[in-house]
Amino acid sequence: MYQPIWNSFKTHYLDKHGLTIEKIYDSEYTHSDAYVVAEALAEFDELFQKFRYEHMQLIHRTIGFLVRKSLKGRPVEILEEGMRHKFFPELWENS
Repeated sequence: MYQPIWNSFKTHYLDKHGLTIEKIYDSEYTHSDAYVVAEALAEFDELFQKFRYEHMQLIHRTIGFLVRKSLKGRPVEILEEGMRHKFFPELWENS
C-alpha cells in the first residue's frame, strides 16, 4: 500500500528536484511543495500509529493484558510490533 506512495514522492519530488529529506527539512528548508507532501506522509504515519495505539488499548480493555491471542486469533505480540512500524521510515530517520 505505502511503497507506491513513497516511490511516487521520491520520483516526483526528491529525484526530479535533486532533493533529500535532509535538504527539505534542514539545509534548503523553504516550505516548498516537497516539504508539504513530506509532512503529509509523516502525518499519515503518525495518525496510523495513534490508531494502532488506540486499537491495542481496546484489546487490553476488552480481553485483558495477559491474553496471548487477539479476538481474530492473531498473536497480540504481532499487533504490538505493528505499533513500532513506520510506513515511511526515511522521513523519521532524517528529520
